Amino acid sequence: MMKRLSAVLMVGAAMVVLGLVQHAPAWADQVTNTTTPVSGTVTNPCNGENVTYSGQQHLLISMTINGNTAHIVEHVNVQASGAGDLGNQYAITATENVSENVDIDPTTATGEVTEVINEQFASQGGAPNFLVQELVHLTVNADGTITAQIGNATAECQG
Repeated sequence: MMKRLSAVLMVGAAMVVLGLVQHAPAWADQVTNTTTPVSGTVTNPCNGENVTYSGQQHLLISMTINGNTAHIVEHVNVQASGAGDLGNQYAITATENVSENVDIDPTTATGEVTEVINEQFASQGGAPNFLVQELVHLTVNADGTITAQIGNATAECQG
């Protein structure tokens, strides 16, 4: 699912970039900086506890266009707190780094995306802490075929 989502994101990013280039061909270091709420539920892999969390995510995106190539870098920081269905409380910090290189020429459109996510769930009591890490990399050729893909997700109990 993560691989498919990343492929969709890369194609979507390429379309956005193409539209921007057609209207502003001399872009360099365009930056978006936003903070938004985040929430969800994750299962502690160490004890099976479902942890419902909420907090804020800070998203910083920069884009540079050089000729027919758009280079997009995204960085996300998350600060959240969570409550488990076994009564445990958690402090959550997460980072996500995404790097995309997209050929914006519609006749040769290719691209690659690499995404690295680290999520630390620190128990505020007796429950075990855990770390979730994900790595996704995709390379797409001009006809939309994925020519390289890596998808790796791990969850580690940390005591």
